Amino acid sequence: MVLALSAQDIGCRVVVRRRVQTGERPLYTDLLGELTEITPAEVVILTSAGAVRVPVDEIHRAKPVPARRGPTAREIAEVERAAARAWPPAELAWLGDWRLRAAGGYTGRANSALPVGDPGRPLPEAIEQVVAFYTERDLPPQVDVP
Repeated sequence: MVLALSAQDIGCRVVVRRRVQTGERPLYTDLLGELTEITPAEVVILTSAGAVRVPVDEIHRAKPVPARRGPTAREIAEVERAAARAWPPAELAWLGDWRLRAAGGYTGRANSALPVGDPGRPLPEAIEQVVAFYTERDLPPQVDVP
């Protein structure tokens, strides 16, 4: 066992490789999350699924890891959708989950496609439909890439 964690690591992001089965060939699983507690008997990791208590005798390796780099694609998409609802364009059409927005050319945001989600068709066809939407309105085709 290599337990490169101490009380100094509480509050830090860590990875713990845990033995889940023994026998002829041991099986392991990894936990990634915030170290919230460490005792001589166990460590507690707050994962995306909740707190997990891991007995020290099940730990194969454990160590601190760098903090997460930034927001996930899902979080960015949620913010983009919220912003789109907060600032509705004069005209809105849907292409699957994509928003095709038009407002007479007033701003880039209000006159661009927001490609968050699945367009519901192959990408080349979706792009053709975006171009057609803006061409019909005498607007340059623009995509607001999150």
